[in-house]
Amino acid sequence: MNQYVDTATLQAWLSAADIYVTPYLNEAQITSGTLSYAVGLGKAVVSTPYWHARELLADGTGALVPFADPGALADTIEDLLADDGKRNCLRRRAYRALIWPVVGQSYLAVFSKARTSGRGSGRSVSLRLAKSTPSASTTLAAIDRMTDGCGILQHSRSSIPDRRHGYCLDDNARALMLAVELAADGIEPARAERVARTCASFVDAAWNEQISRFRNFMNYRRDWLEELQHSATGWRT
Repeated sequence: MNQYVDTATLQAWLSAADIYVTPYLNEAQITSGTLSYAVGLGKAVVSTPYWHARELLADGTGALVPFADPGALADTIEDLLADDGKRNCLRRRAYRALIWPVVGQSYLAVFSKARTSGRGSGRSVSLRLAKSTPSASTTLAAIDRMTDGCGILQHSRSSIPDRRHGYCLDDNARALMLAVELAADGIEPARAERVARTCASFVDAAWNEQISRFRNFMNYRRDWLEELQHSATGWRT
């Protein structure tokens, strides 16, 4: 199925899968939502060793195969299909990797490490990164190009905004934070203020006062997708 699907359909397909395969060719793939879903659902995962997969599938949580090696990929999948014990072992490790108690302990470990510096000095440090002098080449041109009168679009084709996927709340929140920070540093203040106002308006519109919850996805026709889905199923917001 060479298409984007909504979250409910994606989770249904992943739930039915025996093995999830993520064969990215680019090592610098920094994240994969479907990989996270598959691990969270406790699936046996076979993946190439891009950055996100190497981190998430460490310690035997999944199986890693070399880039551009279809033979190794096929052998690993066949081995897991033939060995129920090995496949189920990967599933158990994957499931345990993202349950909330484990995730919470990981956060606490990071916070504990960040709170102190040196070797046992106990000196507290700020969790906020030290402010650095921005590069003279810093520009909002790409953000501005992706932003229309409604908000910042989710995706592009190379440098061309792709209207098919519309907008989402978290992208607009991040663009707003970036624009405010650059404006405070005196970097392209007029452009930064324009982007900040547009994205702030989107974030404000995303708030649903009736249920005290943010909406997330909007299509290019300015319809909130959550409300369209609820309307189709007979729910009201």
